[in-house]
Amino acid sequence: MIKTCFSLACLFLCLGRAWSQGACQAPAPLQFADEGGPHVALCSPLQFSHYPPTSGKHYPYWASPGAYDSVINAGNWLHAAEHGAVVFLINCHTAGDCHSDFAQLKKIADEYPHDPICNVKDNHRIIITGDTLITTRYAVVAWDWSLSSDCLDTAAFAVFLKAHYAHAPENICGFGTDFKDTVGFYGITWCNQPLAIATQRSTPAVARGERILWQGSLARRGRLTLEARTLRGEVLANYDLGPAGPGPASAKWDPKAIPSGFPAANGFSAAGAVVCRIGFSSASGSRVLAETIVRP
Repeated sequence: MIKTCFSLACLFLCLGRAWSQGACQAPAPLQFADEGGPHVALCSPLQFSHYPPTSGKHYPYWASPGAYDSVINAGNWLHAAEHGAVVFLINCHTAGDCHSDFAQLKKIADEYPHDPICNVKDNHRIIITGDTLITTRYAVVAWDWSLSSDCLDTAAFAVFLKAHYAHAPENICGFGTDFKDTVGFYGITWCNQPLAIATQRSTPAVARGERILWQGSLARRGRLTLEARTLRGEVLANYDLGPAGPGPASAKWDPKAIPSGFPAANGFSAAGAVVCRIGFSSASGSRVLAETIVRP
């Protein structure tokens, strides 16, 4: 009897160890040198020493707290981090649908205590947004600190939030731009500039009103596509941008050259800022290259 109990105990111990080894565990957070926080012209190109950035040049207008389905320019959310915000990033293009990820991160935010310097609407300085430039599935950013992970370790993310919330050069909450609307507190709208591109080098516009939404290098031959959506996620139209690759390629699109058949009821005049998702299809499958927001 004793021998049997001992064997069962060993079995449960081994199973427990196996489960813990396979459980989600995020790496330790990393601290980076403070590169200051100078302001640069809104929508001007930004270069960072590492990504996601934890300090450095950013735009004069910061993002309001909240959960955003569409990507927000790093120049806006980095300014919020300078005010003490913690920013959760999700690369929704690395694996499947991420609605459950948004829900779990929002739960972490909702459970965080009310910030006394915030108003009732904002409650606290926490931003949740998509990002197609991070190389992991998730990242959490605060001023001078970040945590990158391929698994959603809610416990580690909550610890990071508590440790780094409101630890920044400026202690400010409110008066930001709500990117769920086309116009924010200061009347600032979306940039006519790629928010997420593979090379971090792009031109916001070329002759005849075209936008260069993405540029980079393709390993094989295929076709570039574009899906246009409203900020609320309603699909406006899908476009075939033509063949591309192998080698250097770019996705150009003229938002004024609306093809016949474009839904008149959801035209750009009504849609305002438009979410553009650049895709690439080849014999080996399809993938998303970048997500960009433009205002025609």
